[in-house]
Amino acid sequence: MGTKRPTKTTKSGRYMNPTDQARKEARRKELKKNKKQRMAVRQAVLKGKDPLMLVKELEQAEQMELETLAEALPTTKALREKKLKIKETIERKEAENKGDN
Repeated sequence: MGTKRPTKTTKSGRYMNPTDQARKEARRKELKKNKKQRMAVRQAVLKGKDPLMLVKELEQAEQMELETLAEALPTTKALREKKLKIKETIERKEAENKGDN
């Protein structure tokens, strides 16, 4: 009579409505697809970045952090986060270059 779905339960142990089950499955597939798209976009953006420019940005962020340490402004947290993101981007770029060789 229709497709046979395995009986799934919720966290509390109750059985799920087949409609909710299908909705949950569709949502899971959509999230998986979106994750692949985000990774593809990140890789495309990463290929367009210049490694020397990233190093300059990192140096500027470090210099700004040193300047604001004396003042102890709340922007130091934002600068640390920016530095961390730039470092991660550089590491990803280096890993990508090693993978191409």
